[in-house]
Amino acid sequence: MDQTRIHLVAEPLTEESLSVTGSGCSGRHPPRIQRKAAEMRKLGLTFALLLAGLVPAAALAGGDDDDAVTVVSGAGTELSRDGGAAWRPAVVVSPYRLWAAPLAGSEWVSVSANRGLRPPGVGLRARYRRVFRLSDCGEGSLSLRLHIDNDARVFLNGTRIGSTPAGPLPANFQGAPLVFEADGPLRDGRNVLEFRVSDQGIVAGLDFKAVVTCDDKGGNDDDGDDKERDNG
Repeated sequence: MDQTRIHLVAEPLTEESLSVTGSGCSGRHPPRIQRKAAEMRKLGLTFALLLAGLVPAAALAGGDDDDAVTVVSGAGTELSRDGGAAWRPAVVVSPYRLWAAPLAGSEWVSVSANRGLRPPGVGLRARYRRVFRLSDCGEGSLSLRLHIDNDARVFLNGTRIGSTPAGPLPANFQGAPLVFEADGPLRDGRNVLEFRVSDQGIVAGLDFKAVVTCDDKGGNDDDGDDKERDNG
């Protein structure tokens, strides 16, 4: 008996094939409709690539939103050793042998290339900050993942949003990161995420990743969707 094989061929979807056409759909659509149509086009193209085997299924599960504001330690992180009077670039360092691997997209930073190496019991205090900008941001939230050797108080635009357990605790810099969630305060323009840290000896370092989400303060859209903006 003849066997029949059926082959499914996934052809890439195009913007034209997903465009909104037909009776009653003419002229320029409202921004909300245009945004939804763009999201559908993106999903359609991704699904077609998945069927064709060009995108691994794992790439579609989890991960950060490409449009989110992601703020990480590394180049661009600033350091102060005088209580915030003067700032200079923090030093990007390789992880100390007892530290966790850096979070995705981030790098460990310290006060010096030797990670502030000191004898045990010799204390160190410093401040780190990362400046980022937002536009058209009403209410919003920040989700922070953090490794710190030894401990830190965390501030967002001058408001304290959390603290790590004090002392040279392995849980602060090994394994899973510490997690902080804050509903602002966020604002249009310049925002500052700051860490006031202390260390009790040997080495000191900081590794963090924060994701910021803003609600559109304009209120022009009636669908109430959150808008997430990208900052380099």
